[in-house]
Amino acid sequence: MTHGTVITYDSAQSSGYIQPDNDDERVPFDRDSLVNYPDDETPTAGDRVRFNVEGGLVGLWATHVERLTTSTE
Repeated sequence: MTHGTVITYDSAQSSGYIQPDNDDERVPFDRDSLVNYPDDETPTAGDRVRFNVEGGLVGLWATHVERLTTSTE
């Protein structure tokens, strides 16, 4: 698994981007990819996460996005 930080999340589109710690290009994700986020919470910029990176039809995509810490911790 890769570690990184949520850099943006748009609740209206239910998607956002993660910046991997290894300085690779940012990776998109969507609400369906989230693990251990309560249904009433959404990712916020600064949340620390770990995730898998998989190839898709339009490039790389983050899957199994698991929150490690929130941006306020």
